[in-house]
Amino acid sequence: MEEAGFPRKTGGSFTWGKDGEPWSVLFSENPFLPSPYGYHVDRGRFDQILLERAKELGVKVIQPARVTETLTEDQRVVGVRYRDKGGTHTVRAPFTIDASGPACVVGKTVTQRIYDDRMRQTSVHAYYEDVV
Repeated sequence: MEEAGFPRKTGGSFTWGKDGEPWSVLFSENPFLPSPYGYHVDRGRFDQILLERAKELGVKVIQPARVTETLTEDQRVVGVRYRDKGGTHTVRAPFTIDASGPACVVGKTVTQRIYDDRMRQTSVHAYYEDVV
């Protein structure tokens, strides 16, 4: 992140609720966060960095391709069926990551999405340690 030149950010301010009064969060004051700062990223550049790093670590990347169906067993996603210029293919994997953004291609098969008509937002956060 540093090498890519993304600026650090130490928190954020939000306007939420009916009164419209802004409130702020400092990352350093949250005991659940692993760092007192985050990074403000250009999403396109950041995604490309992640993709290139995955390739370096041995991930087979197929582009362009579109997932058309998820494969599930016992309510667990075990792979996908996808289409590329060569046709339709099926792949199985010990881990399946849904990187489809708002389309939530894989997530829709294993969870129920309920939208708040006022907010029209979805957010999921997770922190991992010792991931290779």
